[in-house]
Amino acid sequence: DKDGQRITSVQATYGQLPDRNEEISYTDTKVIGNGSFGVVYSAKLLGNETEVVAIKKVLQDKRFKNRELQIMRRLDHINIVKLFYFFYSAGDKKDEIFLNLVLEFVPETVYRVARHFTKSKQSMPIFLVKLHMYQLFRSLAYIHSHDTWSAGCVLAELLLGQPLFPGESGVDQLVEIIKILGTPTRDQIRDMNPNYTEFKFPQIKAHPWAKVFRTRTCSEAIALIGKLLEYTPSKRLSTLDCLAHNFFDDLRQPGSKLPNGRELPPLFNFTPHELSIQPSLNSILVPSYKSTTKGDGSSSGTSNDNVSNTTAAAAAASS
Repeated sequence: DKDGQRITSVQATYGQLPDRNEEISYTDTKVIGNGSFGVVYSAKLLGNETEVVAIKKVLQDKRFKNRELQIMRRLDHINIVKLFYFFYSAGDKKDEIFLNLVLEFVPETVYRVARHFTKSKQSMPIFLVKLHMYQLFRSLAYIHSHDTWSAGCVLAELLLGQPLFPGESGVDQLVEIIKILGTPTRDQIRDMNPNYTEFKFPQIKAHPWAKVFRTRTCSEAIALIGKLLEYTPSKRLSTLDCLAHNFFDDLRQPGSKLPNGRELPPLFNFTPHELSIQPSLNSILVPSYKSTTKGDGSSSGTSNDNVSNTTAAAAAASS
């Protein structure tokens, strides 16, 4: 025991490929989240320096490989929560096996930040909205995700303080979507799902975006949402086009700082891979005053100063 606390030692595998095993020890385990996926704990990983980590424990189906594990082992990006180790443990029932992902611990999530402002009956400061969404789009660009619709819903919720399309079921949500976007045309339905042949939606006109949000809502934010929440997937902005949108211009200004006066986390340390996706946008993505500097402004390399990891909630709590 360490200071009267139980220490657990396990044989674990390094998160990054290739496979390498190591005995790790951790203590001070506390439940910080749970749901249908399993349980998330915080723990102190013992070693040369004691480090707080998150341990996500999920039931392992022996018939399948865990898709999240396979993906996490191949990811290495400043805006994606890092997988340090993984190990397996036995459950209480016979033949029950759990996969344990030892992840970078991020004390704050976008959901908690948003809830804090909602409970205080305040709007989230627009600069924080920009900062969180920028990092989210960077992570989506890195993993080649085309799901900018979901990102648009996140942005709208941060501005509204509540979900844009609330609903207990898919049908409920579809009704809410139609109330705002209007009834999709036959072509739009085909673009979304070629297998869907029924067309029995009530005919409703689109609601102007400006009337969906509060009067003083940032016009650039509303414009960006309008380009993300399109029925036709091919008409939605790409993740890099989102990063280059003028909604994020404030982040690119020399001397920009957090509302509390602290320095911004690294935003422009794009890797050669990231800069190769849409080279025509590079002059916007990397501000001129950063393009010749190292560290945060370098077009290569990474940084561990991960102040606000906006995908931690997905990786450690909600998948």
